[in-house]
Amino acid sequence: MGQTRTNENFLSKCYGTNYAVFARHKQLILKKRFPRTHEMTFDLERINSLQLLTKSVVPPLVIFSISALSGLGVWGILGAWSSPLTLPQHYQLFITVAGIISLFTFGISICRVRLGTLRIEVGELKEPIYVRHVRRLDAEDVIKAARR
Repeated sequence: MGQTRTNENFLSKCYGTNYAVFARHKQLILKKRFPRTHEMTFDLERINSLQLLTKSVVPPLVIFSISALSGLGVWGILGAWSSPLTLPQHYQLFITVAGIISLFTFGISICRVRLGTLRIEVGELKEPIYVRHVRRLDAEDVIKAARR
């Protein structure tokens, strides 16, 4: 318990919120992140499927576009593109809320591009193992290392 492997050479590794995945020549090692006591080692022959699942970027980008354009529209039509903004208080509140929504959905879009879920199906397990919120590039490296 509590032992760390510092000497081992891994071909690739990725860290999710629930598991850390390490790929070696003929093995895939999964370590549970919280609590750190659970570790599973699978031979690559026993793994049926290793997939990277991603989400679409379109829904948050649509919300981003609508909120940004509505805020700009209110500023342009009612405020006549004035700087500093000279609008009644309730219009300024609308533009502030539209800006906050735009920033929030833009951040969600970036997260959807950079993060994914690694799905691992092992022959003897009934349910697949999901490694959530992994960096997409690291997960692709693990998949490439497992296919070697």
